[in-house]
Amino acid sequence: NRQRRKRLTGMIESPMQQGECYVCGQTLTETASTLKGRLENALNYLVENSFSKLSLLTPFKGDHQKEIQALLRSNDIGKQSLSGTLPEVNPDALLEIRRFIELSTNSSHKIILKDLINKYEKRPYGWPEWDTMLLLTQLLVANEINLVMDASTLSRDRIYDNIKTPSRWAKIQLIRKKTLDSHTLQMARQLGKDIFASMGPDGEEPLFLYLQQSARQWHEQLKSFKPLADTGNYPGKTTIDQSIKLLDQCLHEKDSYSFIENFNALKNQLLDLSDDYHDLHSFYQNQQSTWKKLTDAYQLALQNRHSLDKNPDAVNALTQIENILQAEEPYGLISQADHLITQINAINKQLIDEKRQNAVSFLNTQIEQVQKELLSIQADTNLSNQCLYPLQQYHQEITHNNSIAHLFELQSIIRDEKDAALEKIAQAMAAKQKPTEPGVIGEPSPVYKKPVIIKPRELTHQTYLENEAQVGKFLNELGVKLKNAVDNGDKIEIR
Repeated sequence: NRQRRKRLTGMIESPMQQGECYVCGQTLTETASTLKGRLENALNYLVENSFSKLSLLTPFKGDHQKEIQALLRSNDIGKQSLSGTLPEVNPDALLEIRRFIELSTNSSHKIILKDLINKYEKRPYGWPEWDTMLLLTQLLVANEINLVMDASTLSRDRIYDNIKTPSRWAKIQLIRKKTLDSHTLQMARQLGKDIFASMGPDGEEPLFLYLQQSARQWHEQLKSFKPLADTGNYPGKTTIDQSIKLLDQCLHEKDSYSFIENFNALKNQLLDLSDDYHDLHSFYQNQQSTWKKLTDAYQLALQNRHSLDKNPDAVNALTQIENILQAEEPYGLISQADHLITQINAINKQLIDEKRQNAVSFLNTQIEQVQKELLSIQADTNLSNQCLYPLQQYHQEITHNNSIAHLFELQSIIRDEKDAALEKIAQAMAAKQKPTEPGVIGEPSPVYKKPVIIKPRELTHQTYLENEAQVGKFLNELGVKLKNAVDNGDKIEIR
């Protein structure tokens, strides 16, 4: 069998090695000395001449789908595009696809993803379908093409789910992104400089990324100002809401062509927004604390507005403060705030100090009256503490109270507290009285009478005393009350 196999092999090899070889209808000039070499040369010639553009592609040796996912999810692609450093893999193959897309677009030929991939699988390309898809993904992340499905452009986060299954390729259309002329791009660059104070990079995609990033930063800043403005205690609410709405309108456009076209169309509104933004940014970053101090000083002054309105300097300061706080755009007026705060606080403090001193003097007088009564009955420590401690607590409240009206009200409360203390003394003395038995003569128990309060205003219901008869009647009634109290051995307190 070995000999037979060797004989048959020689019978076949000899004619094949000596005969002429034809590939693709052409005679192949042979240089190989062995049959194996002749066959390899023939096959290589067949492949090279059938798939003349196969060499344009260097096949990817990893997992194509994972690589596509990585490209679509990478945030570095946009950054590299912005700087112009994004490298291209298989540049010759990409150029071939770009030319086809351009020709098809110029001739209004609809490009279906499945048809495009099938085209590059056949002669003269022979490219594997997922290598072609990987090339198209590079064009996608470079923002040169879009994929459209059901009349809607697929966003970056939706692309992979729709291309991972080849059966969906027939439903997806590929379109070349529109590009802007140099005049439109220069308009956008200059407008970006006028708005954001720096010139954006050249090129449609880098310029788009720069403008989009700048607009998004302003959008986030304005949103951070909004919570304070929404309280109604800080300025700019309407401007902030309008500015956010305008930036939303800009950022709604996701591709470079539509974004820059829209950006140029909104030129006047964006220039106005730029002025407003710088005012708002300066206020919320640098002037917010001054505004808070001004608001606090105004709120403190409002507690004593009735008294301050009698002071011309205070009226003038409060008017200026109100003009600032009520202004729609108070940013240029805030430089006056520190002076106004100092002025109104000084006037207000002077008035409060006067009324506080009066309240302290009144409190001390009431305490002294109670102490005098306690001394007269030789009260023990327990009763003294019960009567004096509640009054003494008002010292702290008077010290920390900045409302003139409340200081006046406290004097009325303190007077009531003094009356309550005298009532405690009376009740304590009444409890000490010993019952007397009939016919038994003993040492009398001590008797305490608290002061009788007489309020002359309660003796007449008339607003005015207009004649001698009315005055006489009033004095007679007052005299009777006073005489009765004296005859009864009472002390009298006039209120």
